[in-house]
Amino acid sequence: MFSSLITILNEIHQQYQEENHLEVFEMLLMLQYLHVEKIPVTIFSNINTEGSRMGVDDLLHVIDNCSFGTVEGEDDGMYDCRLLSTHDVVVFALEIYCEHEGTNIYSSKKELVEKLLGSVFLLMDKDNGSRNSLRHHTLLLPHARAVIYHLNDYISDKTPNVTSNVCLENTELIVKMIYMNDLVGFISSYSETCTFSHLYFEQTKCFLFQILNLDVEKFNAEVNASCESLTSVESMTKVAIQCSLPICKAILNFVQNKDQMQVLQKVAKEYLLNKNRNAADVELLKCKLRKQNLERRTKVTEDEYKQLSKEGYAIPEYLLGAFFLYEIVTSFLYTYGRLMFYLSSKPKAARSFCLYLYIAQVYAHVCVTISMVQIWKQNNAVNLHQTMIQKVLKIVRYRKLFEIPQTLIEI
Repeated sequence: MFSSLITILNEIHQQYQEENHLEVFEMLLMLQYLHVEKIPVTIFSNINTEGSRMGVDDLLHVIDNCSFGTVEGEDDGMYDCRLLSTHDVVVFALEIYCEHEGTNIYSSKKELVEKLLGSVFLLMDKDNGSRNSLRHHTLLLPHARAVIYHLNDYISDKTPNVTSNVCLENTELIVKMIYMNDLVGFISSYSETCTFSHLYFEQTKCFLFQILNLDVEKFNAEVNASCESLTSVESMTKVAIQCSLPICKAILNFVQNKDQMQVLQKVAKEYLLNKNRNAADVELLKCKLRKQNLERRTKVTEDEYKQLSKEGYAIPEYLLGAFFLYEIVTSFLYTYGRLMFYLSSKPKAARSFCLYLYIAQVYAHVCVTISMVQIWKQNNAVNLHQTMIQKVLKIVRYRKLFEIPQTLIEI
């Protein structure tokens, strides 16, 4: 059986190689890195952000013609609801074919899995407000886990310790892994025990602190040591401010690194233009753009984004990278802190998770404001000085709850 499957794969490979259409065969190879059942076809169509769907239709034709799997559902013109299911035998055959000498496969395993990561990165978010959104994310969840599993293996091989430079050398990959690990942990907690999702949050924290050049073990030790003195809201707030200080400084150092920010800016813009949007968001965009339909289904074109930005409905392009970084940091801190409600059987653990919620609050309302002022100054958007910073801080709601320490203001 395997011999026959390998022969068929070799014929398909040669055909698409001769037709200079190898991306279809690459999609077929990607099946080995996904869960075998109910694979949303949008995972493959989203790999090509230019909007061409010919490759996906060719892929489905090959799968049907060679009896590699089945397809159910339909494409309604706005959302592609087709689901692909394959077999373990096909996956094993693909693995054997990739490992066989002389197959001359252009893309490596890492490149193929990174393309899948880029696709689920654009397809998933934390918006589970509607039944359709929750179903969409639940279907994608096992495949996102599979992609993370394969990439974690690669990163672990390259990251023997927390001081490794792999994060600095692979900024785009690690940023997407931070986003997806946090997201998978969040969605997993809807239908499973948070004990399992907690593993993804820990991985998120590890990647996040590495890319910010912070010592996660030192930070954990400081948080644990502080838990003994957390007896009131006031003490919690005071400790949260002190813990936020190194994070804020690390963020400022990161945004001042032009090479890293250039990569982050690219990731943020890709996300803004090509992310999957639910029906309510699409309707809102059509209203603001005064259009009957978006040009790219649920995605936004460059011209549409510029119109939204010009009219004040989207943030300026030069702020995209910084805002995206602040969003993923704040998102992680909140989701990690909410574990207090699920994994806090002991008082000290409860205080530790609760402290992360307070850190998120301080970071979101104070550190981000100060950091944004720095970005504005760098881009000469406005002529800001110390008194202007004080005015900006005064409009922050959280400012009313405590006096912001001079150490934060002087960063």
